[in-house]
Amino acid sequence: MIKIYIDAAYNPRNNKSGGGIVIVNTDKKEQQQLKIALQAGDNHTAEFKVMDYILQELANQKLFNEMIMIHSDSKIVIQSIEKRYAQNDTFKDILAAILQKADQFSLLFFNWIAEKENRGADQLAKQALMLD
Repeated sequence: MIKIYIDAAYNPRNNKSGGGIVIVNTDKKEQQQLKIALQAGDNHTAEFKVMDYILQELANQKLFNEMIMIHSDSKIVIQSIEKRYAQNDTFKDILAAILQKADQFSLLFFNWIAEKENRGADQLAKQALMLD
């Protein structure tokens, strides 16, 4: 099983955003940490973009038949994916891209977690704000 924890951070002072990703492969007993710079005008958009990013990475690695659980502390992202709908027009295109990617996986699950359970990804997202 692959467990993934994602988070995003946004700094309105300099309009920078970043994503943090912790990937835990329980079968191989491996952990990977990623920091990515994102182009997003607010924190919610950054949360959607980090989800899109990790799904693209999983597709690039052709992990379509692996059991994957993605944890996020963003209720709006998780609820939008579960409902397959975003009320806010800003998120509709990125949600469509996320759903298209997610539908390729046979055992992909999304789980909302509290912020306190997502500290590793949160710290990586904050560090990603320093990337160019």
